[in-house]
Amino acid sequence: NTTALLLDDLQALRRHLGITRWLVVGGSWGATLALAYALREPDAVDALLLRALFLARRVDIEAFFRGSNVDWQRITTASEEEARAIALDWWRHESALSGSSGSAPDADALLARYRIQSHYLQHACWLDDPPLLQRCTALPHVPTLLLHGHEDRICAPEAAQALHAVAPHSTLRWIDGAGHDPAHPAMAAAMVDALDSYAGQRSFMREAIAQPR
Repeated sequence: NTTALLLDDLQALRRHLGITRWLVVGGSWGATLALAYALREPDAVDALLLRALFLARRVDIEAFFRGSNVDWQRITTASEEEARAIALDWWRHESALSGSSGSAPDADALLARYRIQSHYLQHACWLDDPPLLQRCTALPHVPTLLLHGHEDRICAPEAAQALHAVAPHSTLRWIDGAGHDPAHPAMAAAMVDALDSYAGQRSFMREAIAQPR
């Protein structure tokens, strides 16, 4: 289970469906994967719509876990009981950062999810040689819209600024009041507006870039 194999899956799906070029949309880890895909298969990408940028840098990973007691690197090797406790700590930390509430998901599903995430994070998502951000100077010059919430505490707004700096053909749009939750009304509305705009004119409406608060 590696990033390269996920990219193979995307390419296999595109070919199976008989699609020559497509709009690639992703949020958080999905945005990371979309960038990696666009770099590997630039001729297959018509446009990029990326929400809540995660660049898979060590600094991003360290920032996410800073201040927590989550022993995330042990979740793949710990006993079942210890691993479940780590998964629950991880979920609580993530929920606190995202501002979400509610009961924890099924324990087995939670453990499976975080074991996979730990597997990827321990390998820097196989995107650090050379770093993904450095490679993004070669992104295809297609319509590219970056949507990032001012209040995102899981994927720092700085990541969106960093990507825009190396891909100046992109449009960076800050979403007031939104954090990391894709269902936040302002973020959901921005996604719908962007998709409607692209469906209607095959481009994203450009807006002035404002500094994050």
